[in-house]
Amino acid sequence: MLNSAFYGLFNYKKGRIGMDFNKLTKGMLLVYLSSGIAMADISGVVFKDLPVNGTTTNKYGIKDTNEFGVAGVTVTGVDSSGATATATTQANGSYTLTGLTGKVRVEFTTPSDLKESPSNTVNNSSVRFVNDGDSGVNFGLH
Repeated sequence: MLNSAFYGLFNYKKGRIGMDFNKLTKGMLLVYLSSGIAMADISGVVFKDLPVNGTTTNKYGIKDTNEFGVAGVTVTGVDSSGATATATTQANGSYTLTGLTGKVRVEFTTPSDLKESPSNTVNNSSVRFVNDGDSGVNFGLH
């Protein structure tokens, strides 16, 4: 998705002559210029972080196959321009933030009946700094 663009018709003798594409004839050039700033989605899963999977200990802060999603968690992103996007996790815990560019601050609102999981990684904080287009921005709760 591009956030700004310019279209125009040009005649090599007269310069820019407007934007009525129905008047495009021989000797005219259609020009499209764009800022080139692309927006990409940020996505992930909020999950119930379990201590064991039946036979071995799970690592906190990392989604394991036996851990299920948490629905209804609010996820908010703010990019460096101040644009915001908010999503609520689906039944499987997934969410997608759209319309943000560059560096993005992502914040997870922890439900009152759950706590942020202790983490064996630096990636299980309720506030994250990511780039647009990042996927797998997951958050464990217990």
